[in-house]
Amino acid sequence: MLKPWRIFAHILLIALMVMTTLIVRAQEMPDVLGTWTAHYRSAVYAKGGFEIGEETTTLLIEQQDGEFFVGATIWEMNEEFSGTSDIGEQQVVGSRETFIGMIGLDGEEITMAEVEDTGIYRGRLLDKDRLMLTYIESDLGDAVLLRAIFTPQH
Repeated sequence: MLKPWRIFAHILLIALMVMTTLIVRAQEMPDVLGTWTAHYRSAVYAKGGFEIGEETTTLLIEQQDGEFFVGATIWEMNEEFSGTSDIGEQQVVGSRETFIGMIGLDGEEITMAEVEDTGIYRGRLLDKDRLMLTYIESDLGDAVLLRAIFTPQH
């Protein structure tokens, strides 16, 4: 039978190993600064109707401090996409929206929240040149869904 001080020493050693791993990972956060673009299909439910259309979005990641970053999305609906989206009470067919973001502890998971609206992006950094994101926005009476792979513009 192990003595209590040996059990405590094992627990302390394991805790130190976990903390060291988390600190090392926090220091190795990938650099996501820059301009990322994607062209994709999205689904919009608004005013009682459902429509699928094509859009292009640019992510401008302007500031990063470790795992946290800030930027803006710039998006436009293509002309054949008849839907509009709302930002607050305003109906729009394109916009620039500020977001805050975070890289997960694994250095790959990405979560972003829009500041002016209710949209949430979730996804993964697949490698240094591919960012896979899904977007969910739901408000009373309307909703938007999309999935896209963003690539950096060098």
